[in-house]
Amino acid sequence: MNQRASPARCGKGIAMKFVIFAAGVAIGYIFGARAGRKSYERLRDTARKIADSPPMQNVSSSVGDLAGSVADRAAGTISDALGSAEKKIDGSAG
Repeated sequence: MNQRASPARCGKGIAMKFVIFAAGVAIGYIFGARAGRKSYERLRDTARKIADSPPMQNVSSSVGDLAGSVADRAAGTISDALGSAEKKIDGSAG
């Protein structure tokens, strides 16, 4: 006698495995999302504490001041170069 499973029994077995798999995915997602959220909040809070600390505020202010002075010097250099180029163009046109 050949004892092969009927197609109906195979379909139920596959469906049951799928239900178990889907339940596992759902449970894993829920636990992962909760753990992920806690890790994200911890990381965010630490980053805020660092950014709001007085040493970091001093560094931020210094970098901002330096960037402003560099931008002012660059603007002056560009303005001088454009003025010089304009004089050369005007001088060669005449």
